[in-house]
Amino acid sequence: MKTLVLVLAVITLLAICCTAQAWQVGWNSLEPTGAVASGGSDVSGNNIIGYYSDATGEHNFLYDGAIWTILAKPGVTNTWAQDIDGNNIVGSYWDTSTYHGYLYNGSTWTTLDVPGAFSTIAMGIDGNNIVGTYSNSTGGTHSFLYNGSKWITLDAPGARDTCVRGISGNNIIGYYSDTSGGHNFLYNGSKWMTLDMPGAVFTKAQGIDGNNIVGYYEDTSGTNHSFFYDGSNWTTLDAPCATLTYAFGIDGNTIVGNYTDTTGIHHGFVYVVPEPTSLIGLSAGLFGLLGTLRCRRIER
Repeated sequence: MKTLVLVLAVITLLAICCTAQAWQVGWNSLEPTGAVASGGSDVSGNNIIGYYSDATGEHNFLYDGAIWTILAKPGVTNTWAQDIDGNNIVGSYWDTSTYHGYLYNGSTWTTLDVPGAFSTIAMGIDGNNIVGTYSNSTGGTHSFLYNGSKWITLDAPGARDTCVRGISGNNIIGYYSDTSGGHNFLYNGSKWMTLDMPGAVFTKAQGIDGNNIVGYYEDTSGTNHSFFYDGSNWTTLDAPCATLTYAFGIDGNTIVGNYTDTTGIHHGFVYVVPEPTSLIGLSAGLFGLLGTLRCRRIER
């Protein structure tokens, strides 16, 4: 089965849903023509991966700034694209019985299964290193680091479940649950550090590039916002006209994700952080991550 290519699609400004006064510089929508809902998953250079729904169903895509290409592993029921680094994409697919991870280099689909696992989901990639989650007979959710030849289990100390979300160099982000609830983490290969946004009800880190991390959090009113964290300052990012905003991927100063409009429809976005940054850090305070650990994006 050949990969299908979507043409005659454009990125439009988010301003179309707002008044001129509400429009903000740097925010652009990410929607193929004919899409009724969409979202961005990650970005690498000019390449963006994500998903959209149209009259024929839900699809994952690769967008290079000009052409939209559907990402669908031949012969499987569903394919999800999670992360991209250069020309390499990782994610998961469903084969009617379980989830398998995959690596797609633009021409070849390679299955990634943790040895002895019931299911495997690849979540992040940086160079030759791939991270993700798996389940096996020991119960719970475990995470892995795969360097192309060796599988390494990553379980946060004392955690019931560990869900790795992304990788950049030696730094790995994700979230875990223990007897006290749920928490985000930053793991540098030797040390596990808690990574929760001050004052948030819960935080979920989703993408990392160097020292910069993006994700989303819930405030005390129950509203979800995206965030940008540079290692010292936490900055809220709300898409124009959005009731909810989720950031999933970052490369340099470009962030992708989705937002929900006032009618409840999801739209993809691309946001370029101003240079020099004018972002404002938020004050300290912490309430931790609440709720059930979820290792796949479901805000779709």
